[in-house]
Formats: sequence, C-alpha cells, structure tokens
Amino acid sequence: MLTVISIIVGFAITKLLGISMKQINVLVEKLSNYDFTVEIDNEGKNEFAEMNSSFKISICERRAFPCHRALWEILHKF
Repeated sequence: MLTVISIIVGFAITKLLGISMKQINVLVEKLSNYDFTVEIDNEGKNEFAEMNSSFKISICERRAFPCHRALWEILHKF
C-alpha cells in the first residue's frame, strides 16, 4: 500500500515539475529571440516563482533599453 502511495505522489511531483519547467523553457526560448514582451507570473513560494521573479526584473530592465539587440550585434561583430 505504501508503495502505491509513493508511486502516486512521485508521479504528481514529476508532473508538477514538468509543467513548471515547460513554462521556464518557453520563457527562455522567447528571451533568446529578443522577445521581451513576455508576461511572467511570479506568484508562489517555490524555486520556480523565485526564478520567475528574477526573470521579471531582468526583462523590465531590458525593456528600458529598447535598442539592446542592435547594440549587442554591434559589440559582437568583432
């Protein structure tokens, strides 16, 4: 009986982690394409909410400097 409960709990945890990681992967993919228009939900008290909060701060800073891609391309030509 304990084994069945452990398997169910393990499956639930794996599913929740998978969903959170998928959201982070989608966010990082958009950011890697210089898409800083994404909206981030940083509610919660787990590690993913902490990561989202950091991403949100970083994105707000990038939005304040709209020519970031052009500058990056100029600086990385050499």
